[in-house]
Amino acid sequence: MYLYSLFSLIPNAIFTGTLIMVPCLLIIHLFKIRIFNIDKQVLVGSVNWVLLFASVLYMLVLFIEVFKAYFLAGEYEQFAFSNRLTGPFWLYTMSGIVNYILMPQLLWFKKFRNSIVTLSVIWSVWVILWVVSTIITFIPYGSVGIIGGFSGIDLLKRLLIYIVIVTVTYLILNRRKMTPISETENQYS
Repeated sequence: MYLYSLFSLIPNAIFTGTLIMVPCLLIIHLFKIRIFNIDKQVLVGSVNWVLLFASVLYMLVLFIEVFKAYFLAGEYEQFAFSNRLTGPFWLYTMSGIVNYILMPQLLWFKKFRNSIVTLSVIWSVWVILWVVSTIITFIPYGSVGIIGGFSGIDLLKRLLIYIVIVTVTYLILNRRKMTPISETENQYS
């Protein structure tokens, strides 16, 4: 159970951090702000790599959830799962699948993975689908507000996890960029 919680916490932390990081990257890129000792292109690449990693983890978490709901749980869990996919909240579920699984799959292509435009398009689709699904799904039922909101400490915990993951990815990509090709060939010869 703890491993499942960790597997679901990491993608959620990455998606939350990406929602906050992309507007910051766009401001830095549009106003051509120079950040001391940070390569902006490597930073964009590391955010995209982390987003792709979160998408793959989210697919794994969703598969585990489908397996548990359909095969291991009782009749109520099976009904709740099928109701979530075909019931009144189907749009909210499908927007989550499009946002967190299908859209980041563009990042498998190197041309898209190194582009801030792709990152901003993914972010824009996330925001648009979230707004549309919230308006269509929750307002007719009288639920106004953020569903699944979290506390400030939970947000801080997610952002801390995101910062650590992006920093490690940035350092790895930056080191790989700084290493000359001749040294890497000598290493493996």
